[in-house]
Amino acid sequence: MKNNTANNHILKLRQLSKNLKLLKSSNNRKNILLSYTYEIKTKELLSIYQDMNYLKPNEHKSYWEQSDSNYSHVTMGINKYYDLEKINDLDTISKKIEEIIKTNYHIGKLPPKIIGGIKFNSNHYQNKKSIWDGQPNGMFIIPEIIITTINKNQFATVICFVDNNEKEDILIKKLSSKIDLITKLLKMKKRTNKNILNNIKTSKQVPEKKKFMASVTNAINQIKQKKLKKIVLSYMDVISFKKSFEPINLIEKMKNENCTNYHFQMKNGSSIFGTSPEKLFNKNNQNIRTEALAGSNISKENLLSSDKDLHEHQIVVEHITKSLKTICKKIIYKNTPNIKSHNKLFHLNTKISGNLNKDINPLLLIKKIHPTPAVCGMPTSKAIKQINKLEKTERGWYTGVIGWLDFSMNADFIVNLRSGFYDKNCLYLFGGAGIVEESNPMLEWEEIKNKIDTIKGLLIK
Repeated sequence: MKNNTANNHILKLRQLSKNLKLLKSSNNRKNILLSYTYEIKTKELLSIYQDMNYLKPNEHKSYWEQSDSNYSHVTMGINKYYDLEKINDLDTISKKIEEIIKTNYHIGKLPPKIIGGIKFNSNHYQNKKSIWDGQPNGMFIIPEIIITTINKNQFATVICFVDNNEKEDILIKKLSSKIDLITKLLKMKKRTNKNILNNIKTSKQVPEKKKFMASVTNAINQIKQKKLKKIVLSYMDVISFKKSFEPINLIEKMKNENCTNYHFQMKNGSSIFGTSPEKLFNKNNQNIRTEALAGSNISKENLLSSDKDLHEHQIVVEHITKSLKTICKKIIYKNTPNIKSHNKLFHLNTKISGNLNKDINPLLLIKKIHPTPAVCGMPTSKAIKQINKLEKTERGWYTGVIGWLDFSMNADFIVNLRSGFYDKNCLYLFGGAGIVEESNPMLEWEEIKNKIDTIKGLLIK
């Protein structure tokens, strides 16, 4: 660290150290979370993220941007890792996080965030032959470094755990090394992206068209027999590359094509990434905002007049509002859906908001709301069983949940749509379609193809 700036950081870190002594004397915790936020010179976050990949290729990293909210962040490193094996683990993890929050000490404007998410079906046993082998059913991470952009201001946050025996100089050394790394990242020049097209080796769809359409026909028959009300089925495109491919280069293109979406990546060797149009929920104090996003078409006019799509959408609206009624004082939404555009696709969209009866840990809200019929079906448990039976590949993190919560219990989580998974020189792109009684197998195949092509098409641009 340099001169005046360095001295200012040292003063702040010494202040942290003094407060650490007070915290030690007031509680019996062995480990206490300390964090420090300071304002930095603005640099494009995507560029910082690319530099993180270059400097620290083996560190866990994440990228998050919601363009229309003027908020974005990148993170690096792991201070604390919470592994989820089944959905009920969210109860235990939420309690552990609350305990840490009670005894943390922070200096600066922005308190730390916890990033992570869960798979579509966190209770599903992982097949060893699956592409998702080795990926957790869910995870939540307290990073070591967070760089945040809010409006036109940019901030860096450094975080560490210290135990009761650590001395002041060790604490300062820990945090100073992270500050030095951030300084280095800010000084690096923008990196140029490599051509993606010349790197593609093979491409195929799994399952193939005929098998997928047979699954849709099977699902329609079950709906006609009243075994299901709705089900969402998916398939994937598998693209192999001649040499290593960096998904962040694709995210940069996705940003330009879908400027109002959530853009995200979580990387730890393999990468989960995407540009999702669907918010699961945003929580600000006791206010919650969510949405029903179901019913898709390449024609805006056809979508508004489609009984099939309107029926599919209404099932999702009813499920979400019913879930919120048990935890909210008041729920607000319009009876007629709006249209939300995503690249060359249009979606029926209903925004839903409410005021919570009491403040709730956002991880418990995930358990309450997810999965909605927009990605699963109705009834939920029966739809999940049929998805496991009819789909020929495991969804893994596709249609799962990704996002963040902060130490004030505010949060933003999205549904993992328009997304991909990259591992061992293979890129897996996913898409799904809602099946109701009025569905046509050929049109459902085409709907998914259109969704996947919003990402796949960028590989050749």
